[in-house]
Formats: sequence, structure tokens, C-alpha cells
Amino acid sequence: MLLAPVIPDFDSLLARVLDDRPHKASSIHGPDHWRRVAEGGLLICEQTPSANPLLVFLFALFHDCRRENDGGDRHHGPRAASYARSLNGSLLLLPDPALDALAEACHGHTRGLVHPDPTIGACWDADRLDLWRARITPHPRFFSTEAARHPGLLHRFRYQPEAPSWPELAVHTATLLP
Repeated sequence: MLLAPVIPDFDSLLARVLDDRPHKASSIHGPDHWRRVAEGGLLICEQTPSANPLLVFLFALFHDCRRENDGGDRHHGPRAASYARSLNGSLLLLPDPALDALAEACHGHTRGLVHPDPTIGACWDADRLDLWRARITPHPRFFSTEAARHPGLLHRFRYQPEAPSWPELAVHTATLLP
């Protein structure tokens, strides 16, 4: 696997996350959205070299995976952070600092804040780039990274067709790793 040793078997990780998600019928916060977030995050990482593309990829997979509904589920971010932590040591093999950053990104992604850390900022920005799906226009002042504020990226996500597949996203992630 391209992303080993951190993700020894991505297919098993993906199957587990998909199987464990409580709100399987979500059309707004489900796997299509997760893939669009991954794509946006990786495009941000291309222009933000200090952001960690592997953590951005994992954020995309985890950030909404514990949603219980498509409404005001205020605690889904903290649940996603706990869930990611629960898989570390088996399906994930992240060192503690990276796991802490992933958990912080998942935990805080719904608060509408910006973050000075380039990786966490890229995660939150990637999620916001896909606000178009809910008929919400993302405002550049709520982006943490300069890359996300670029009008071309905003335009791309407004008219984005289907996101790449997980294998395509994994290859893209691997090309950005040092």
C-alpha cells in the first residue's frame, strides 16, 4: 500500500469506517463529501508545503464518519476524534503527535474557526471548500490557508463534478509525501 506504514491496509480501514458509521443514509455528510474534502485538502497541500498530506487525507476520511444525522450534530467532531484514536495501533499506526493533530482537526472542525497550524488549517479549509453542496458560499475570511482563498480553487469546488476515488486520492497523497 502506498501509505504504509501509517495505514497498513487502507481497504480494511475504509471498510471499517464505512461499516461503523452511524448515519449511513447521509447524502450531505457521507463518503462522497469525504472524498471531495480529501481532494480539496490535497490541492491545498500542493500549495502549502508545511501541511501534512497524510493527516489531511485521514481527516477527510474521519471528520464526519461519526455523524448521527445531517442536522445540528454538534458532537460529531469529538466523536470522530475518539474514533480515530480507537483505531490507532491496529488499522492506523500514527505516532502520538500526528494522532493528536488529527484528533484536534476532527474535534474542532465544526466551530467555524481558523487555525494557525498549516495541517489543521488545510483540513478545515478542505471541509469548507465543499460547503457548496449545502448551498452555502464559503467566505475566504474563514479559510486558514492562502491556498484555499485562491478564487480558482473556490470556483473549482463550486462546479466540481464527482470526486476522485479513494485509490486515486491515495496515489495523490503519496505523491505529496516527503
